[in-house]
Amino acid sequence: SEVNKDNYGRTGNPYLKLYVADPRWHNKQDTSWQKEKLITDFSQKANAYKLHTGPVVFTKRLDTAYFTVTHTGKEIRYEKTETRHEVGTRKLELFYTVKDANGRWDKPVPFAYNNAQKYSVGAAALSNDGSILYFTSDMPGSVGKTDIWYCVKQADGNWSDPKNCGPSINTPDEEAFPTIAKDNT
Repeated sequence: SEVNKDNYGRTGNPYLKLYVADPRWHNKQDTSWQKEKLITDFSQKANAYKLHTGPVVFTKRLDTAYFTVTHTGKEIRYEKTETRHEVGTRKLELFYTVKDANGRWDKPVPFAYNNAQKYSVGAAALSNDGSILYFTSDMPGSVGKTDIWYCVKQADGNWSDPKNCGPSINTPDEEAFPTIAKDNT
């Protein structure tokens, strides 16, 4: 992709970005699509961040997408060792984008509780009705290194203050990538 101009120093591979695959890509028996471009950028605006973009979660109506962006508060440099050890800081932020009237994704908006200078917020999951946004963070009040937190959608469309899911969900270690089942567990 044109967006992936630089490589991630730890792997030498391009930074992760979001893409859309046409469903016909999976149908190996239907070859009528072979001359078409079946994998495209999700959104140039969402993929414009220098470092990793993703993972992403969509509302049921597929009109809003919440995605994670890797942000650097300080420059990250890589030491050339056998393990390619990373030195510096990196924080995650959540952004969301909404489809406009023409079906294109609007400019990404930062999640209200991002604070990349102090902590990470990323890897969103939504309850089935879209009323609860779960995410991973190491913000103050965490039980462990990173915890699963949640916010409730208010009547005005804003999200409530973050609440920690507590010690029945979180451990002293690193929770990440919350997933919500169909029954909202």
